[in-house]
Amino acid sequence: MTDYDMRAAICKEMDPELWQPERSGSSPRGRRKESEQAIAICQTCPVRLACLDAAMVEEARESWRWGIRGGLTARERGKLAAALEAVA
Repeated sequence: MTDYDMRAAICKEMDPELWQPERSGSSPRGRRKESEQAIAICQTCPVRLACLDAAMVEEARESWRWGIRGGLTARERGKLAAALEAVA
């Protein structure tokens, strides 16, 4: 994602920990609630698709996934990557 894209990102003004529920120390139920909150914010973000695209590119290159990016959890992005690879 470019710096220009980030200027329009809703998350840039929020606590970054919200997008990393797996690191919050919360219970599984608490992490789910945090994930849902972050995803709801992402759904209204004008750069959500650019963010998701950047996450997919970075994660394919680095082979690791974390947090909420582009409105999807790390697990959801992993499933998306596998599905995209299957049709490529």
